[in-house]
Parts: sequence; C-alpha cells; structure tokens
Amino acid sequence: MAGESILVVDDEPVSLKLANILLRKEGFRIYTAQNGEDAESMLRSFVPDVILTDIKLPGMDGLELIRRVKQAPRTRAVTAIMLTALAARGDRQQLKHAPRKKRAAYVCLA
Repeated sequence: MAGESILVVDDEPVSLKLANILLRKEGFRIYTAQNGEDAESMLRSFVPDVILTDIKLPGMDGLELIRRVKQAPRTRAVTAIMLTALAARGDRQQLKHAPRKKRAAYVCLA
C-alpha cells in the first residue's frame, strides 16, 4: 500500500498536520483540503486511491462529498473513509442515512 495517494479532508489544521506526518511516514503520498469544495475541486485534476474525510466540514460536509465522489464515474472506485468524533447527537443520525456503497467506511471515535 505504500506509495498510494490519500486525500485528507479536515477543517482542523492540527488534524491535517498529524495525518500528513503519520501517513507520509508510512510511505503514502498525501494531499490535503480544508473543506469539501476544495476537495471536490482537487478531484477534477487527480484521483487519489483513498479519501479520508471528517464529517463536519464548513460548507459541504463530508457525507455530501462522499455522495458526490461515489456518484461520479471518474471517482466511483475511490475508497472513502469517514472519520469523526461524533460530538453532536445528530451526527449518529446522519451516519444512519449515509450511503452504504462498496469501498466506503465510517469510523466513529466516541
């Protein structure tokens, strides 16, 4: 898996930096975006092997980003991983209605 590309989407600079450091150390090529719109724009010019995104993002949230990724023929096969601390009660409800597609995972830290 080393050498594969990962697009990390998070609005918290500390989270982006930590993911960048840890994943690069394991040999992954890391690209970062601070919101769903920037991530979607980046996906027009390249297709990563994996997208790791937070649910709570300013503007387009991570759930909508992954819906769009899975609907687009060019990015449909990208593995998507959603990571959240689920701080709000409504987050759990949102995950219940999240798209259940192949190559999509939801990781909840509580």
